[in-house]
Amino acid sequence: MNRSPYFRIGVLALLAGALPVQATVTFVGNDLTTDARWRTPTVAKTYDIDEDNIYGSAGYFLAAGLRAGYVDPLLADGNVITGHADAVSTLPAYIVDLAFTNPDERGRSWGGSGGNFGTLDVVSGSTGMTGAAILNRTAGPEPLMLTLRRADSPAFRLTLILGNNPNEGHFNDPSGQMVTVDDGTGPVTQMSGDFNLMPIAGYTTYQSWDISAGSSDITLVLLGLPEGDGFARLSGIAIDVSGMVPPSILSQPVGGTYLRDIPLTLSVSAGGTKPSFQWFKDGVAIDGATAASLAIAKLATTDAGSYHVVVSNSAGTVTSAAAEVVVASELPTRLANYQAAVKGEPSLISLYSFDALDGRDAKGTNPGTLEGTTPFGEGVGGGPAKALVLGGGGHVNLGMVEAFNFSTTGSGTIEAWLRADWSGSPGYNPTIFADRDGGQTDWSIHLMAPKNQIAHWNGSAVAFVNIPDASTQWHHFATTFAPSEDGMSTEWSVYWDGQWVGGTQQMFGYLPDLPTQLGSASPAGQERWVGALDEVAFYGTALSASAIEAHYAAFVAGEPPNITVSPQGGSFFPGAELTMSVIAQGVEMSYQWFKNGVAIAGATAATYTVASLATTDAGTYFVRVSNSAGSVDSASAVVSVRATDLAKYQAAVRQEGSLVSYYTFDSGDATDTKSVNHGYPVDEIGFGKGVGGKTDQALVLTGAGHVGLGWVDAFDFANQTGTFEAWIRPDWDTPPPYNPTIAADRDGGPTSWSLHMMQSKAQIAHWNGSAVAFANIPNAGKGWHHFVSTFDGSTWSVYWDGELANSTTQDFGMAPESPTQLGSASDYGQERWVGALDEVAFYSAALSADVVRAHFQALVGVPTEPPVLSLTRAGNQITLSWPAEATGFLLESTDALPGTTWNVVEGVVNNSVTVSTSAATRFYRLRHP
Repeated sequence: MNRSPYFRIGVLALLAGALPVQATVTFVGNDLTTDARWRTPTVAKTYDIDEDNIYGSAGYFLAAGLRAGYVDPLLADGNVITGHADAVSTLPAYIVDLAFTNPDERGRSWGGSGGNFGTLDVVSGSTGMTGAAILNRTAGPEPLMLTLRRADSPAFRLTLILGNNPNEGHFNDPSGQMVTVDDGTGPVTQMSGDFNLMPIAGYTTYQSWDISAGSSDITLVLLGLPEGDGFARLSGIAIDVSGMVPPSILSQPVGGTYLRDIPLTLSVSAGGTKPSFQWFKDGVAIDGATAASLAIAKLATTDAGSYHVVVSNSAGTVTSAAAEVVVASELPTRLANYQAAVKGEPSLISLYSFDALDGRDAKGTNPGTLEGTTPFGEGVGGGPAKALVLGGGGHVNLGMVEAFNFSTTGSGTIEAWLRADWSGSPGYNPTIFADRDGGQTDWSIHLMAPKNQIAHWNGSAVAFVNIPDASTQWHHFATTFAPSEDGMSTEWSVYWDGQWVGGTQQMFGYLPDLPTQLGSASPAGQERWVGALDEVAFYGTALSASAIEAHYAAFVAGEPPNITVSPQGGSFFPGAELTMSVIAQGVEMSYQWFKNGVAIAGATAATYTVASLATTDAGTYFVRVSNSAGSVDSASAVVSVRATDLAKYQAAVRQEGSLVSYYTFDSGDATDTKSVNHGYPVDEIGFGKGVGGKTDQALVLTGAGHVGLGWVDAFDFANQTGTFEAWIRPDWDTPPPYNPTIAADRDGGPTSWSLHMMQSKAQIAHWNGSAVAFANIPNAGKGWHHFVSTFDGSTWSVYWDGELANSTTQDFGMAPESPTQLGSASDYGQERWVGALDEVAFYSAALSADVVRAHFQALVGVPTEPPVLSLTRAGNQITLSWPAEATGFLLESTDALPGTTWNVVEGVVNNSVTVSTSAATRFYRLRHP
């Protein structure tokens, strides 16, 4: 028999050392290295897609007892052997025939008395053996050939099972074998080494190919090596009918700017059936780069370029996004200066810069071990500077380092740059770093979930230091430990952006033999950090305030200020105190406040205060922060001042027939001006200027006291209906470590209803003892706001400044007979209010939206017509303006209507601004906050 031309080409190419011709058929592997027995279920089959230890979900096999040759048609009734009881595996319908080029090459079955011989599937408890041949010849120079005829088929995996049968005549163990698979688009040839199929019944091996979807016939050609020196028999054909899933990119490779000489690994995550990979640099395939990751042991400048990876299998191909890699020779100047300042400290023990994308110690000999998911991202210095970026799923374990305990001398410092990336609460207080093993603690430093406090836990007590809002920006942080003057305790101090912000006495836990972690409270992972950590340094002494400030200055020197917290405006009433502040990073900074674009004389501090607001104080404010390197303007803060008619408001409240009790506080006490449910002070309370802004008064609370109303049945709203109404003012700048209580019918745990403002000042919450419901509100700032909460069966509604904010389902709690408090969640004091409460009223009915709006308008008046926004054009510029007497309005713009995002238009001066036109459409509006 003559060889076919395409097979001869395949042989010559392979023997010449060239790569096999690649067509739509792809070779995917074999198990020659396992020396596996087909009947050994414990041997894992590497290319078993279904992971059931079976080569394919259907296979060609020979049942027991059929010594005669095959009977045509071979595939009658969808079974390999017609009607046989052992025909447990079938080929899919799209394989319609097996065609032997030379019928004399068909193998012969063998069997034994009662044996379940010939079954290809690995079935627990089976005693059958493989080896019965589909194609079989002991020796000869010509190849063996078999054609699988198919109808339209999906992509599938074809496995050819090669085995021996020592019970059937002489068999020469070949020294090698070459198998070619061709679907008509070109041959794919695989040469195997010595099969080492010893004359023991049941030994087999296999080779697998992925076949693309189509209808062309598939030709199989086998040749022994050296040519004609025997064949391992083609004992089975297995087809995975689960189908081939095309490849997909699950996560793209990420490039960036990196330091020269560091190790870099680019990775891709791919879906699909058994994907293969080929990496490219600048469009050229990288020799040998055929894994999901591309590792570069030591970056050189020649490694800079554009990288992508092609992921493929027989069902398709997909190309990743390009990852641009830039190689830098040195760190940015400001970070180099910072690291030099840190390394210049004599007491420096260890420094973890993360610039080399690992946990190495750049100073000492205490490298960290990366635990869990620990990616790296852009560091505080930018460019090639890198940081540890944690999403709550990983940390760095530094192990047992005695010097990090600080317990021997009682002194030490930990310094870092950090970024808190969470928006909502992660459900715990993330750990910055800790010398701790879960419960056992020496010291453990945390940023509280509201991002307003640093906490130190020593295993038995916690201490707090307030900080400015950390937001999601980088901040310089240092914490020091030093013996107290009397030597009986430890002085714990906190520095934020180079400045001391507070401290207290807080002992160590004195469990010195504990591991240290960055971003976790235990080696196993606990209260993990959500954000970035960079330039973490440990010192053996408590650094001085001047040293910490010098470190910070080394980084920010020569840089313009960076505003981290802009001033907040709001709606105020005449006579109220206004205090706005800005927080910025930088050195030698100066400040200048502006109102309506005009500099305010003498307003040159980080804080601007108006002791008693008048209507003329309404306007748009911002502050310019400057140093020798430049200046930056804060976001605008709109301040509105509303005239009030308190008498009209009080009359509107008193005329409501369902009014139960009314606390105006105008007499400097908590007298009930409607009924006899008088309140009483609990701990420290005060009174100050009320919402009317004249001689009236309000209850002023600082978080240290509240007003108790006692056990009043009417306040329980036992019939599930009622209203709470008040004017409220949240006074906190730094959020307290809880959500302050406005009013509650509650005794700590047992709860009927409990109304809170969230720390962010952007939500109202109702806690019923087992669940919480929320109503979103505009940020309350530090001004007065009209607040109404109605209960109507299971419907809870919130009104904010006269308008419905939210209405949702929220039942009362299971403790209706509870005491009622203003500004506290319990009679003994819990989650207390920080700010002012005024004109507090209780009603036995749920007020309607119209009534609530009427009450609000009774105090502030009915809104007048909004001002007209005028537009004039000159060339490619337009000027937008509105009347000067219309104060407190904010000009905003959006790209499309309805506008989902409106942005404040900067640069407004005296109610006018000029902007450049563009080809895009833009919409403008005036809004009064």
